Amino acid sequence: MASQTPYRDTLVVHFCGDLLQRTMDAPTAAAHQQALQGFLEELSPWVLPHELPTLLGPAFTLFAACEFTPTADGTDEDVAVALSPQGEVLWRAWLRRRGVDPLVCSS
Repeated sequence: MASQTPYRDTLVVHFCGDLLQRTMDAPTAAAHQQALQGFLEELSPWVLPHELPTLLGPAFTLFAACEFTPTADGTDEDVAVALSPQGEVLWRAWLRRRGVDPLVCSS
């Protein structure tokens, strides 16, 4: 399954990009929260019943870790993220919405 890792990483980048497209132009914190909530609500039909308890309860973060590392030439940054358990549930729902099987990352 090591060959799956680059494909998974690419899909996680697309998931983050989709999230950023929905939230980055929000002019206020309240607008940002509303855009984020809309993004999450759109994924709810694709959350499996056994995954739902992971999302219930107190507020959560999508990322367990996020690192920004400047590139060697200093003109850009490499970004690495680790999804939280809740972020993993939402990422899998995002995949299902696109017709991609989260277990094998293929359609």
